[in-house]
Amino acid sequence: MGLFTQAKLKRVLNLFLYYIDRYNQMERSIVTPTQPETYPMTSQNRQPASRFCFVCGQENTNGLQMNFFSNQHKVWAEFTPQDHHQSWPGIVHGGILSTVLDETIGRVAFLYDKWVQTGKLELKFRKSAPLGEALWVEAELIRDAGRAMEMKGLIKLKRTNEVLVEASGLFIRIPEQEKLKLLASLGEEFSDWENWFAQTRQSLNQSS
Repeated sequence: MGLFTQAKLKRVLNLFLYYIDRYNQMERSIVTPTQPETYPMTSQNRQPASRFCFVCGQENTNGLQMNFFSNQHKVWAEFTPQDHHQSWPGIVHGGILSTVLDETIGRVAFLYDKWVQTGKLELKFRKSAPLGEALWVEAELIRDAGRAMEMKGLIKLKRTNEVLVEASGLFIRIPEQEKLKLLASLGEEFSDWENWFAQTRQSLNQSS
């Protein structure tokens, strides 16, 4: 069989089947895009922020300074990338898009009164994201396994509703003691977070 032995062909075939399976899993995890006009961005449904977080910190002049909003099931945000967010000219750097999705998806856990950290994040880049145009980001829960939460999200071009990036990931629940340490480190921000979580717990109790 020349350069390709039967064993090599088998390995190539298995690798091909593996990637086909991963592709199908990503296809199944696609978030159905929402219509932005049905998801308001007001002070009533805005999530708290940490002052110097790279993504949400409003006092971080080197960050993205994004605001995040939610209902009982989804988190969403809008982001217009600028020239300093580029990779190739006119195109948003994939690392920025990954960071935005990581933050948005992770915030879904707050809707269930949980704090998490990223365990695994997989992305599928369908099309380049342009600079200077509003991008719509959203995320939701797939499955809550107790210690870990499987969640998914997407980025789309707001003007056309075209999906640009999809992501799914496994997020590990932060133990209660570590969560309390994080809350204590918030300082002046603690009351904002605690008030928001109190409302979230009330909503969870009403829906249960």
